[in-house]
Amino acid sequence: MNTIKTFTTILFLFISLYTFSQDYETITIQPVQGSISLDGLSNEEAWEDIIPFNPVMQRPVFGEEPSEKTEILLAYDDDYLYVAGRLYDKEPDKILGTSYKRDAGNASSEWFGVALDTYNDNENAMAFFTTPTGLRWDANIVEGQGGVSISTNWNTFWDVATIQNEDGWFAEFRIPFSSLRFQNKDGEVTMGLISWRLIARKNEWVIFPAIPDNWRNSFYKISRAQAINFHNISNKNPVYVKPYVLTGKEEINKLTDDQASFQKQTYNKYEAGIDAKYSITSNLTLDATINTDFSQVELDDQIISLDRFSIYVPEKRQFFLERSSNFDFTFNQSNQVFYSRRIGIQDEKLVRIYGGGRVVGRIGNTDIGFLNMQTEAIDTFPSENLGVIRLKQQIINTNSYIGGITTTRLGVDSSYNVVYGLDGIFQIRNDDYLKIMAVQSQENNITESVFSNNSLRYQIEMERRSNAGFNYLFGTGYAGKNYNPGLGFEEWKNYQLYVAKLEYRWFAAESSPLYQTYINIWPYAYFNNSYNNYDIINLNSTISSSTKPGYKYTLIGFYTYENIRDSVTFLDQINIPEGHYKYIHANAKFNTPDAFPFKTTIELNVGQYYDGSKNSLIVQPTWNVSRYLELEGRYQYDRIEIPDRNQKAESYLFRLKTLFMLNTKLSLAAFMQYSNIKKLSVSNVRFRYNPREGNDLYIVYSHGINTNRTELYPLPPVTNFWNINIKYTYTFIF
Repeated sequence: MNTIKTFTTILFLFISLYTFSQDYETITIQPVQGSISLDGLSNEEAWEDIIPFNPVMQRPVFGEEPSEKTEILLAYDDDYLYVAGRLYDKEPDKILGTSYKRDAGNASSEWFGVALDTYNDNENAMAFFTTPTGLRWDANIVEGQGGVSISTNWNTFWDVATIQNEDGWFAEFRIPFSSLRFQNKDGEVTMGLISWRLIARKNEWVIFPAIPDNWRNSFYKISRAQAINFHNISNKNPVYVKPYVLTGKEEINKLTDDQASFQKQTYNKYEAGIDAKYSITSNLTLDATINTDFSQVELDDQIISLDRFSIYVPEKRQFFLERSSNFDFTFNQSNQVFYSRRIGIQDEKLVRIYGGGRVVGRIGNTDIGFLNMQTEAIDTFPSENLGVIRLKQQIINTNSYIGGITTTRLGVDSSYNVVYGLDGIFQIRNDDYLKIMAVQSQENNITESVFSNNSLRYQIEMERRSNAGFNYLFGTGYAGKNYNPGLGFEEWKNYQLYVAKLEYRWFAAESSPLYQTYINIWPYAYFNNSYNNYDIINLNSTISSSTKPGYKYTLIGFYTYENIRDSVTFLDQINIPEGHYKYIHANAKFNTPDAFPFKTTIELNVGQYYDGSKNSLIVQPTWNVSRYLELEGRYQYDRIEIPDRNQKAESYLFRLKTLFMLNTKLSLAAFMQYSNIKKLSVSNVRFRYNPREGNDLYIVYSHGINTNRTELYPLPPVTNFWNINIKYTYTFIF
């Protein structure tokens, strides 16, 4: 630990000497003079004195004049921020609007909207977008350690209207200031702005300000946003109170205690609860919940895992998503000190959340995240109190911070798990970043000193993040044998990690059909702390190219070494005994342009697999039949053969999602998935009526069918389970 401390001090001094900051020229947004009718046209007198922003082409050729005239306007009054897009088109009959779905993310439609860095922290943003159909797409954007992450599960209150005519299509947004969290200094508010338009049929991106495509997801490069200023606006602090009532029924067929037969168990469900949201100050928001329910959230996708790492499943529940980056403490890959799916889910079973609250926001240059929830007892797990405190202080420049975190998991049976740690990310120069992180865990059943290596987890990385030119990553990490993040996610245990990555990216000439190509080499190794030997050494190399129309081709070659200490089983039939294994395999992936109404991803894996072979095929098509109907499928086939041990296994995974939309308010979604490994076919149908944000009626039906009846004794019934839930929520604003 002393070595790490000394190393950190030296690097911090180096950063202080050589880091840079970037100044932004601020644009003042003008207030409207008069009223605005939300009809999409932005032709009222109130808009006449508003000067449009002039965007440039970002893709396929940065800096060029957009092929279609585009005007972006912002204005405001005491209560609302108004955004208007005048999206002219010389061929209006070719304008694409392919969905009514809330938060639909397909690029086969025209798009327009804004991303607002409301705290001007160069890291977080709220995005508001629409298409010619008038759908609402809002998202929480985070420019974090590994690039830009986008969560569309976050929703807030706002309105939009669109219209299409012989000149093109036009949009108007009305966003309440009460939906935007921001810092007010003597009536002055500074935010960051990015606005862009997608002309789908041309795969052309038009952006303001002029952000080059030099970063991944550069159209959401929050640290390059245009600074905008508002005069004499104040925070609106309404209280949002959202009660719900729910009724439902569930039927499950379970084995009796003597394992001799199946018995039908029926449960009637009657629930009520309440969520509330209140802005404590202009910068801090409180979310409170009593008897939390997530029944309207769609089922998780089934995943077939063919490696030994734990499976990470993303969060979909609305309560945990707003400014979720305030809680972020991520090591490599998906390893996290706080993983919100540890709350309310235990061994794939839902756990009742009695209630709790969270506070998120910013004070000065400090991001704050606080969460505390109480859950009921289930099976052998006691009722628990679960808590997180996370602080991040911006230092040196807008892209650097130091922070700390504490998570607690306290059972009523006196069990406990506590994790505490510090981290920092420092922008050295331009796209070069240093990351240092260290945490400790403590548990009731393990006696360790406060700074024992056995319960330590740390990581140090140096990285260049750019979408053009030379990139690199050098890092090392450590996880002790007793390190256990009780509210976190960790793919591997008791290891030292060594990772390096060298990459070069370049853009093709304007005359070339290619858009961008990159090549890299990426070795990493997991060293077992107990056995003083390597568990995994992996070397992979990638070449990938994308074209200006939007096709993408990727080829990856792998060399893998694995040391199996205890035999492992895959697909229920393939047993890998102890031993040292070296194998070579390859992955090829092809994507058609997102702008196509029918698009697909095809992925092929071939090669050696331990002392045998593995071949896999994944086909994932999406078809926007019309703006009323969308189909999405996934077929995955895996075949493993080990001739020397006469072992062979095949797995199939099939998934189909169907979405019917009458308009932006009324939808019916169906979801079906089947895996021959899970031996269960699961379907889910969800009806939603959403006349306005915060007012929802859900009717959700789920059904599971046993597909392995002939293999079991006693013979199970055809139906494994079924349930139906009806839920209604209404938001009161005070």
